[in-house]
Amino acid sequence: MPRDSRASPFVFPSSSGTPLQSRNVTRRNLEPLLTKAGLPRIRFHDLMHSFATAMLTHGVHSNFVQEMLGHSNIAVTPDTYSHVVPSTLKDAAPRLDAMFSPTG
Repeated sequence: MPRDSRASPFVFPSSSGTPLQSRNVTRRNLEPLLTKAGLPRIRFHDLMHSFATAMLTHGVHSNFVQEMLGHSNIAVTPDTYSHVVPSTLKDAAPRLDAMFSPTG
């Protein structure tokens, strides 16, 4: 008899109250959504990388991204997503220039 999922300690439990299995979520939910949207198949884990890259590219501080991803060490986030940093630095250069330029 399935356990009442409302009694589960998990935020997103399975219908039986157990932790979700990523392969089941991918097969039952993600893949049908990607197919319907006409997008290519990706791994469930790729969603985390897409999220982190989008957040960092849009200027969200790496400490916040680290918390959202659940990285236990702050060094993991910049080490993993260092490919995002050059574009962020390039975007920051004009801001720094404007900050130190004399005003009108």
